Amino acid sequence: MPEFEGLPSRIGRSLAYRARRLAKELSFAVRRRLRPIVEVAGLKVPLGKHLSLKVLMLLDRGYYESAELKLLQRYLKSGDKVLELGAGLGFLSTYASKVLGSSRVAA
Repeated sequence: MPEFEGLPSRIGRSLAYRARRLAKELSFAVRRRLRPIVEVAGLKVPLGKHLSLKVLMLLDRGYYESAELKLLQRYLKSGDKVLELGAGLGFLSTYASKVLGSSRVAA
């Protein structure tokens, strides 16, 4: 029957994908318990259930907003003022506050 062609391989791929995702989630759940805070660019970021798996992975590997952080590190000078729109976690705002002082940053 043509309508069932490829069904087993599709199911197999789907199960393999779900198994890999579950393994990643379990790995990060364990890490979250063992190390509930990661340090990125000198900032301590608490890990929690409020963060998606993708954000957890990026934070854990130091890649979270890395391109934007490099720009701030390169161009941010004392005396600058920062307005961050759509701050999300507030990671870049926190970094800018660390460099400039909180009175010079709005998010």
